[in-house]
Parts: sequence; structure tokens; C-alpha cells
Amino acid sequence: MALLAPLIAPFDPNVQTMSSRLLAPSAQHWFGTDGFGRDLLSRVIYGARPTLLLVSLILVLTIPAGLLIGITAGYVGGWTERLLMRITDIFLSLPNLVIALALVAILGPGLMNGALALALTSWPPFARQARAETLALRRSDYLAAARMQGITGFRLMFGHILPLCMPTAVVRAALSLGGIILAAAGLGFLGMGVQPPTAEWGSMVAEGSKAMACATDWIPVMQNNLLHAEGLTIRSDDALLVDNISFSVGRERVALVGESGSGKSLTARSLMGLLSPALHLQASQLQVAGENALTLSERHWNQLRGNRVAMVMQDPKYALNPTRTIGWQVEEPLILHRRLSRAERKEKVCEMLDAVGLPDPRRLMQQYPHQLSGGMGQRVMLAIALITDPDFLIADEPTSALDHAMRDQVLALIRGLVEARNMGLLLISHDLQQVSEHCERVMVMYKGRLLDTLPAADLPHATHPYTRTLWACRPGKATHGQTLPGYELRTVVHEVNLEVNAGECFGLVGPSGCGKSSLLWVLAGLNPHWQGQMQLAGHEVQPGKAFTGALRQEVQMVFQDPYASLHPRHRLRRTLAEPLKLLKCDNINDRIDQGFRHVGLDPALADRYPHQLSGGQRQRVAIVRALLLQPKILLLDEPTSALDMSVQAEILNLLNDLKQQDGLTMVLVSHDPDVIDHMCDRAVHMSQGRIIEQISA
Repeated sequence: MALLAPLIAPFDPNVQTMSSRLLAPSAQHWFGTDGFGRDLLSRVIYGARPTLLLVSLILVLTIPAGLLIGITAGYVGGWTERLLMRITDIFLSLPNLVIALALVAILGPGLMNGALALALTSWPPFARQARAETLALRRSDYLAAARMQGITGFRLMFGHILPLCMPTAVVRAALSLGGIILAAAGLGFLGMGVQPPTAEWGSMVAEGSKAMACATDWIPVMQNNLLHAEGLTIRSDDALLVDNISFSVGRERVALVGESGSGKSLTARSLMGLLSPALHLQASQLQVAGENALTLSERHWNQLRGNRVAMVMQDPKYALNPTRTIGWQVEEPLILHRRLSRAERKEKVCEMLDAVGLPDPRRLMQQYPHQLSGGMGQRVMLAIALITDPDFLIADEPTSALDHAMRDQVLALIRGLVEARNMGLLLISHDLQQVSEHCERVMVMYKGRLLDTLPAADLPHATHPYTRTLWACRPGKATHGQTLPGYELRTVVHEVNLEVNAGECFGLVGPSGCGKSSLLWVLAGLNPHWQGQMQLAGHEVQPGKAFTGALRQEVQMVFQDPYASLHPRHRLRRTLAEPLKLLKCDNINDRIDQGFRHVGLDPALADRYPHQLSGGQRQRVAIVRALLLQPKILLLDEPTSALDMSVQAEILNLLNDLKQQDGLTMVLVSHDPDVIDHMCDRAVHMSQGRIIEQISA
């Protein structure tokens, strides 16, 4: 409207017609006229221009300043952070408009002076938000991966952290927009902003114009039984993702298995109405809890989800709200779907937390997700899903982020609760051994198609070739050195002594929290807080010193979660090319394409974003990134924990081939003893930060 003002305003906003003063609204003057006979509609339209120009100038000044201060404080830390944050706190404690008025009184009225005055008092919220995000990102896998490849300082701050802070800065700007417009109008109202006769909203209010707005809203209702799909098909604009599958699930425990990218999670999300708008769903029938899911509105989906049908997501670290207490999050479905008093809700939350095996529920209700272990977080997710007594539960890889012992506990808990409540269960998993123990029936997917359905007890004797392959490709001691179907290092860290020979694959095994990954981060140079002596690839390493030069290239790491270790807003080619550009390498694109082929990927995938690849493809990309710098030592942090059996077999075979072809020295962390037995020449068993046992192949 502001840009098109000359075209849409019926009159010149500054032309005075004293004979037409204070006219009532009419066909000629829709809003009437002001005390000088000027058309009010035209002045409202033109008045948007200086107001929005003022707001734009303020945001152009405040967003860069706030992001610069916040990112610098969060990344550098120490006295720099304390100084910058104390300055920010001082500005936050002062009333914005009062300070702006004082500055305008000194500088004089006008558009630019008003923008400068408001900008000087509007940047602190952006700085605090950017600092908080930077502190959270500083320990993220993709920034650690960037540091592994020698990307530090300003390049890391403004090439990697800044793009991730921008979306929230834009949201913050949108939320601040109303306040800034009011402050700008306040300056105009007091005669310190844009000067007459220019049309401006604040000065118009001062002249007596008023605007009113009203809004109405309405609230709807809903209704009721389990899962039945016929001809379910999901496609994107350029690919068929789920191909014409049909199945029914009643009050029973059914598993949906298959390799990464086979369509399991997409199928589950379609049953919850959670598919991306970019995907297209078709089916001849899709019944969810007795409702026709093909015709449900979003309002009706919201009444169905968390009430009749519930879902447990893969990783509580991402699914639980870090800013809310556990009690609030478990209680929320009751607030939405049940009419209970506050006391009744609290009592039901306590009962539910106790039912999922969590100790001291009343104390736990006051805690936050970061205070819980992975197993406890998954139990909380289960409590949230079951608090409304749904008819059906969908569990999407609920144990993939847990160690072996905790997986059995959580699955046994899910099974017990489902049986006790006479519910239906659809369990998505890649662990066929556990599926055979906890489910009654198994559906097997491959490349979007449903290939096989059989009783879970028959998995060891499956007749379909693909199902037989999935069962046979599980690693173990019996497969050591076989192809599955489908240096020099001295370390002393926290009383841990290791010596790994060149060309050897050395394993670190133990339960979650035993210190495996912490030790690996020390070896990777990502954790400077250690004491002792360490030698890597012939280089003496000093505590507290960052890896630089040749050592930074010679030690590379493949992180546990490939999605978390790849920058979500960078195409893969950009992510892989950046360290090569720092090293001034030639033929960068050719080297990336060759790396993709080396791990069995189509080079065209390099032009995609991480979320457009399957889990197995992302892990291969993570391996390519580590190998592009031609390291001598490759550190592997649970590289197959989030992968199904067939893709796990592919990755393990690839790592074995790389070890033999390139003579790589590998240090492999895993909580799966079968993977250690298959891959490693030697290993140690860790517990509570100490080595308790030496293991030979």
C-alpha cells in the first residue's frame, strides 16, 4: 500500500481545502477530512510511507548491531561476553521511548534522527537472542565438524552461525515491528518525528484521527476407531516415495521395518496427518481411529492427534520443549483434550510418570528435559503419548538413540503398557531382533513398497528374499572379517591409556554415559579441557591448544548423527567445498564428485540439502567430508546407531573397504558389541569413564 500510494490515493494528501474542513465520511471522502480539509484516506495511505521507512531504517541498524554483539559474545566468551552483556543489560533496563525522546531532543526532530534514536534502544533483544543461540550452537555437531576441518573465527561466526541466527532474528523483528511502529508514532505524536505537513500516523493521531479494529473468532468440535489403508501413495513433485501400499492394524503390536528411505516414517506421518505440504497423498481408503483421514480438516486432526491416536518420536532431545518443565509438557494433552480440574490433572500426571517407571514423579515434574538421561526422556515422551488413554500408539524409532540395555527396557515398557490398556501399536524400527521379541506381526517395506507381512516369530525363517537378507545382515562375532549381505596414537586422558597401531581399527564400547564420545572429542581436538600426554599421527598435542595445520587435516571425525553434523541451510556441495577452499585446492568440484562415487553415491546428490537425503545417504556424505582432507586417523562416533540393519551393513562394508584400500587408522565408538566384534582388531570396554576390560578380536 505504501509503495502504491500515488496510484491508489484518491487525493493529494497535502492539499488543503478549508471549505471542506471536518467532513463526515462520504462517497467522495471515504474517511472524511481533517481540520485543514485534507482527505483522511489519502493521508492514511501516504502516512504508511514515512512510518515504514522509519521502521526499515531502525531494523537495518538494529539487526546487524544486535547479531554482531550477540554472536561475538556467545562465541568468544570470557571477559568479552561479560562486558558486552553488561552493556546490553544496561540498555535493556532503560525505557526505550524515554531514551529516544532524550536523544531526539539533543539531535533535533526528523526522520533520520528519530530512526537513530530508536535504533540505539532497540538492539538489545536481538543481541541477547543471538548470544543464547550461539551458546547452544557452539556445541552442535555441524559446528564441531566445521572446526574439525579448520574453519574458525570470523568465517565460522558469520559463515555458519549467522545464517542459523537469521531466521529467529527475522521472527524477532516481526514481533518487534508493532512496538517499533508505536514508538515511531509516539515520536510523531509528540512532534519529534516526521515534521508537518508530511502525512505520518503519529502526527495524525495527534490531530485527532482515530482508528478502530475489531475481530471475532470461533471455536469448533469433533468425534471416533484403528488403522486401515488401501492404495496409500505418497509422492513429491519428482519422485514416488510410498507406492500403493495397503494394510490394517487393530488392537495388536505390529512392526514396520525396512532400510532408511524405504518410506516407513512417511507412512507413519501420513497416519497422523503430519506430511509436509510439499508431498501429495492419495489413497482409496485411509481410516484412522474410525475417521476418514482423507477428508479431515486440520481442526479435526488436532482433536484426533494426542487424543485417539498418539505418536512417540525418535529422539526426546529434539521432541521435548527445552523451555518447559516435564510436568507442563505431560499435562498439556489433558488441558487440550480432557475437562479436568488442575488438581485432577496433576494427580493424573503423577500416576502416568509412575506408570512409565520414572522415580519421584513430583520432583521430576519440576525438572527440564536437559536434566534427564536419554532413557528418562524417552519415558517422558511415552507418558505424554499415553496420558489421554489413546486407542492407538505409533512409535517412530523410539529406541535408536539409546544403548542396548536401555532399548530392551523401553520396548518392554511400551509392550506392557500397550497390552495393559488394550491399545494398538505400530512400531517403526530397524532392530529386527527386538522386533521379533516385542511384536506380534511385522510389515517389511523396501523403496516405498510393502514387500512382506509375517508373524514376528517367523522372522528367522522368512521366505521373502529381502526379509531373509535383513535378518542375515546383522553384524556379530560370527561375521568378523566377513562381507555382510547386502598409526600411531598414544593417549592419556582422565586415567585412560590407549595405544593404537597404524592401520588398525580400534573400538571403544560401553553403555551410554560411560565416556566414549567424550574421549573421542578429546582425540578430535574438540574438547580442550583435558590433562596428560597425547600424541596423534606423530604430533605432540598440548592440553588446551586447538589443532592446526597438518594435524587438523590428518585427524577427521564422522559424527553420530549425520543430519545434525551437516549444516541444514547449506547445500552439501558448499559444505564439502569450504575446507578445500581454505586449503586452496584445485578442481574442488571434481574431487567432491569423485568422493561421492567412492562411497557409492550419485554426484548429483551434492547439490541437495541434508534433509533431502535418507539417513544412510547422509552418513555416506559425512564419510566423504572426512575423507576429502585425506586424513591418517578417522574417528567414528556411533556411525551406525541411527541406521537400519541393511544400511548399517552397507556402511560397515564401506568402512572395511576404506580401511583396506587407504590404510586408514580408525577409532570406532559404539554401544553395540556386535558392531565392535565385526569391525575392530582390538577394543576396550569402558564404564564410568574408565577402561575396565581389554577385548581382542
